[in-house]
Amino acid sequence: MTIETTASSAAHLSAPSTSRGAARPLVEHLREGVPFGLVAGGQGGEWLDPLARLVRDFALESEVAALVQGADRLLAPVASELLRTGVDVDVLGWLDAVSTAESADVDTEVPDADLLTAPAASVPGILLTQLAGLSALRAQGVDVSRAVGVAGHSQGRLLEAALDGVDPVELYAAARLVGAAAQVVGRRTGLLGRTMLSVSGVAPERVEAALVDLPASARVVTHLRNGRRSVVLSGPEAGLRLAEGLLDDAAAAEKAQRERKLTGGAAFAPVVEPVAAQLAFHHPDLAAAADLAAEWAATAGLDAALVHRLATESVVAPVDWVAQVESVLDAGAQWLLDVGPSDLAAKLSAAEARPRGVTIVSPTTRRGHRELTTPGAMPRRSRAWSAFAPKAVALPDGTTRLETRFT
Repeated sequence: MTIETTASSAAHLSAPSTSRGAARPLVEHLREGVPFGLVAGGQGGEWLDPLARLVRDFALESEVAALVQGADRLLAPVASELLRTGVDVDVLGWLDAVSTAESADVDTEVPDADLLTAPAASVPGILLTQLAGLSALRAQGVDVSRAVGVAGHSQGRLLEAALDGVDPVELYAAARLVGAAAQVVGRRTGLLGRTMLSVSGVAPERVEAALVDLPASARVVTHLRNGRRSVVLSGPEAGLRLAEGLLDDAAAAEKAQRERKLTGGAAFAPVVEPVAAQLAFHHPDLAAAADLAAEWAATAGLDAALVHRLATESVVAPVDWVAQVESVLDAGAQWLLDVGPSDLAAKLSAAEARPRGVTIVSPTTRRGHRELTTPGAMPRRSRAWSAFAPKAVALPDGTTRLETRFT
């Protein structure tokens, strides 16, 4: 998603490099027109603790409570349908438990990781954390409407709708429906559980080649590209075990070839790690979740077409994070602000931003808050790699030579 900049000259502005400029807080530069973009994460990290910190640090208790309670009222007509998930989503109770460190005065216990990563809880929870993140950015003096572009990863796509003007209460209600429908359909299709594996350190094309003999019955897809050398597998637990075995076999075979001096080059050595999610996000077999969420939305009097689109984008459709981040960088962003949860999107975006000389700040974290608002704490921007590219120069004798950083 690209947002038109409000200042025609914004693309030509940059943060001052003088010592006086560096002593000013980053937020002042952004207010003066230095172009920035927003990035928002999805599944794979914690959301409740980051939400609790935002609520506490920026006094968002009333705002979050009003948002959650308003969504509950909108969803009253389908409350019995939401019970089908088997997940009792009590965000306000969980926040109370976190804020009091499980005090004896609070009956609600902090849920475990499995519950928090269940789609019925995590999809709306991630969005709620990001809506709180937007409020925190505004409280720190950032006008989010001036962002030149926005990239939302998976459930982060829901936040793009908020920036497009969708009412936050209706949007959070939609996220509740999307998460609940994903939970129901995921159970029906065998796509709940440890159903996502991150494969990094190798090009996605090599992963595809290693999995060429994986039978279609394994139902494993590679529809999520997190980086130029990072892809995520989604599928049933049994299918992922088969895929992991094939990756291990390919790595062992290439290692043996190099030990025997039969071939050279870098061996296939992927780093395989489980993703902290309880659903095989971005799997085509979850398409029915969009239909179910839209059906519930119509019953509740919400925009069924909007809910169907949001469910498809955040849960079903393939993700190319590299292309999404590049679109924001191509729009002229010189800084990226991570809206949360925590700094997940910042970590995923760094490999694309750094070569372009773009620095990422996570203002929803305490470190990022200092980097954004404290004089002298603004991170130093790295130079774009293009600054080191060879270029033609004309010499006094009329000849043209190639100049590099070393000549």
